[in-house]
Amino acid sequence: MMDWVLFVHIVVGIVWVGGVMWQEAHISGARRHGEEAYVRSILSSQATNGRVFPATTILVIGTAVWMVLGRAELSFGTLWIDLSTGLFVLSFLTGILYFARGEKRLNLQLASEGYSPALGAEVRRVHMVGRVEVIVLLILVWLMVFKPGA
Repeated sequence: MMDWVLFVHIVVGIVWVGGVMWQEAHISGARRHGEEAYVRSILSSQATNGRVFPATTILVIGTAVWMVLGRAELSFGTLWIDLSTGLFVLSFLTGILYFARGEKRLNLQLASEGYSPALGAEVRRVHMVGRVEVIVLLILVWLMVFKPGA
């Protein structure tokens, strides 16, 4: 059974991290078509994220906790598990408190007022946080592969 839990954990992690990486590539490509295309691409991506990432988040943490509690060789208090848990919580809270809240407001602003340089500046700040999120997720993957402190 634990092999299936690990399988689901890995597949969902691929969807989560792969989705974020694809989004970054898509947004970078849109930037070549001008500032307004860049802004619209980010806001469109965030709307998709709101439908995909909540489910992946629940499955990733659920399977992770299941494995830690169900496998003798894994335990909280192990460096890589504790660091992974902390980074996961950081990523989760960033998604809920920063991206989800801002995405709705910025999309409404774009729909009602259209593109403006001020909106573009705010969306660029959101994108910078998204880039930091990519780094956090890559560190999470590194921790799970190399398991420091195990």
